Amino acid sequence: MRTVFLAALAVSATLTSAFAPSIANACGGSYPMDFGPRVFAVDTHNAIVEGTQRWQRRSFVMLGPTKLPSTAWRQLAPETFDPTQIANETTTAGSTTMTLVGPSGTQVVSSQRRALLTQGWGGEQVFTALEVATGADSQFRIAVAGTQPDAKWINVSESKTRGSTAAWLEAQGVKATSIYSSLVDGTYVQIISAYQDGQKGLTSFVRIGNRSLGRYAGTAIGALDLGGKRYVLFENDGLITPAPV
Repeated sequence: MRTVFLAALAVSATLTSAFAPSIANACGGSYPMDFGPRVFAVDTHNAIVEGTQRWQRRSFVMLGPTKLPSTAWRQLAPETFDPTQIANETTTAGSTTMTLVGPSGTQVVSSQRRALLTQGWGGEQVFTALEVATGADSQFRIAVAGTQPDAKWINVSESKTRGSTAAWLEAQGVKATSIYSSLVDGTYVQIISAYQDGQKGLTSFVRIGNRSLGRYAGTAIGALDLGGKRYVLFENDGLITPAPV
């Protein structure tokens, strides 16, 4: 059995704030850059310990794609349907500190254990990963670099798509074949996502009222509150863009 949790390093343009006064240029032409937090995927697997009937939970912070070579691949969770492969398990001289965030809350962890993963959430890409200890029933969706005790997870919930949404998307240059809508919990921030003919993956917009605050590739998996700043997290091929709102 396999549970996959998302996120990754990204930089994005600052958007008009839905939670604080607007920082947009008065002419609407440009926005200051916000070099957002370093956010990574947390990829969690359940596997049977070799030679026993005991289940083991293994969690990895997906540090990013790599071209490091390896031929000694093996299945991470034998005797399961999980296709993920692992290789090059090592222990580094120094430890790396991450803050895990999700519905389970916030947990600061440090680890020296590294590995390569492939055939998992990132498809055929090879990712460098940091293995971290988590509880048996924990639900951590992302990891933020360093110690971030004030980090908080915010859910994104599905909402009803209005009949006028297709026309709104066309005004943004998107002729949608399928449309999905959601809301950042406790806010008026909408996420509108659409498939287009001939295009792989979703095109998504952050929207308030009738205004688009930005266009992104991928799916909104949640939002992050970090020191009073909030970010919608867009996943695309195992990597996530934290979009400031």
